[in-house]
Amino acid sequence: MTKKNLCVVVAVLTALMGYASAVSLGAGPAVVEFPEMIKGGYAEQVITVSTAGDEPLIVKSEVTGEIKSWASVEEGGTFKLDPAARRDVKIMVNLPIDVPNGRYEGIIYFRAAPASSASGEGTGLSLGAGVGIRVGITVSDKQVEKYELRQVGVKDTEIGFPAEFTATLANTGNVRLVPKITITIMDELKKRTIKTFDYAETEIKPTSSETITIKVPTNGIDVGKYTAKVTADNGQEQEVFFNVLEKGTLALKGILREVKAEKVWVEEGEMVKIVATLENTGELPIEGAIFKGEAYLVDDAYGTRKLVGTFESDQMDVPKEKTVELSSYYTPAIGGRYVIRGEVAYGGKRTQSKDTILNVVAKPTNFLPYAVIVGVIVIAIVYYLTRKTEDGRTRRFKKIWADYLGLK
Repeated sequence: MTKKNLCVVVAVLTALMGYASAVSLGAGPAVVEFPEMIKGGYAEQVITVSTAGDEPLIVKSEVTGEIKSWASVEEGGTFKLDPAARRDVKIMVNLPIDVPNGRYEGIIYFRAAPASSASGEGTGLSLGAGVGIRVGITVSDKQVEKYELRQVGVKDTEIGFPAEFTATLANTGNVRLVPKITITIMDELKKRTIKTFDYAETEIKPTSSETITIKVPTNGIDVGKYTAKVTADNGQEQEVFFNVLEKGTLALKGILREVKAEKVWVEEGEMVKIVATLENTGELPIEGAIFKGEAYLVDDAYGTRKLVGTFESDQMDVPKEKTVELSSYYTPAIGGRYVIRGEVAYGGKRTQSKDTILNVVAKPTNFLPYAVIVGVIVIAIVYYLTRKTEDGRTRRFKKIWADYLGLK
């Protein structure tokens, strides 16, 4: 090899090494198995994709092999990976109903490119900056119905509010399940059963897990300490403890973040949607929140406001640490500038009010009907005066009109 050719090879290798160091990508585990899947079944598993690089990447996946039409990667197979980060990614399999029993294999490739250089269709991903995960799927007729009751929790509540239980259920079989959960509330020493509550409303897909929330009414339960037994119909059970407190002990608090009109400019007589954004920052769920609004027509000349309408939303419950939008509608009757003021009422409390502006344009007057009427009247008069037959008017009167209009 000549010295010149050697320099070219070294330069190319250096460039490739530099690119590879800039775009590093890893994924694991290296092999993912989906055993004992049934025809028409669903399964999912989570893998981890990571990078040690110092810039964000766009990662694109490609499914190959016998599983190409069954397996997919969440988010459409393309996602962003932050610098020096790792990300859990879900692989999902949906089998057709007519697939024969047997074992099927394929590879899911993950390829990456710097986010700054990846754009458009195909994103310019380099084949060199990638990794493959081998996937095996076994199809059989054997149905496996089993699940696990994992983490269980409950929070303190107040008189009049439900006790909120959470339970994480993992479907470890290959068919969809709707587990039945029974909650038994007892006194602190477990000597007396006070209430029993059954829940069976959540379907869990095979190989997936769900954290469900179960609200148990506390009517008939006094202030005090209680033990609850959470039992699954697979025989597993766990115990938790909670308190029922005096009303007002826990904070019930909602914050009205914003009131806005769907459109800032409307015509008079046009219905407009008004939206209030409410955040529950308290320790209890908010029940029956209602957005109440008022519309004020502003008189800029005198600097006054006149209340011209009111409106309110339907009731809505707001779970803890959640934000919802309550909406209502208002139809301004006349043009002008309006101040829309609103607040949210809940649990005997009210939020601070917030305002927004609504501009209403008056509809333009349509003069066409009036012009048509005037035209018809003029034509009728002309016709009447130019008739040749006598109708009782004096000839002198006709002559005056004819001379005025220049008619013979």
